[in-house]
Amino acid sequence: MNTTNKEIDNFNLQIIASLLFIISIIVSIILTYSEKLEIFNISIISKSNRNKINICNRFFVIFIICIFLYSSFVTKDIVKDKNGNLDEQYIRIFINLVTLVLALLTLYVAVKYQNNITDTGQNVL
Repeated sequence: MNTTNKEIDNFNLQIIASLLFIISIIVSIILTYSEKLEIFNISIISKSNRNKINICNRFFVIFIICIFLYSSFVTKDIVKDKNGNLDEQYIRIFINLVTLVLALLTLYVAVKYQNNITDTGQNVL
């Protein structure tokens, strides 16, 4: 596959990952709104279902981060094929790896404290 086709495929992959990330954000907004409504004793999603959705959403985010990490490696190969400077690409890969570690930690916290008595409103991605 030539470099142009690699670039096009990589951009398409990034677009898909970005759209998936938007879906994850929407899920987080819905979960946060559900927690907010519970202050007024209105329940649109039960706490147990919210916890399950939250954990699934965390796995979904990890999947998305892996897509971006893969894309960073593809971009590094494209830059290498064009004899470009790889320093920026190594930094991007490192940032994606750190983001993946942080997402894994966030998943760990969500799983470990899913039965916590009080909601904390922490539906961050």
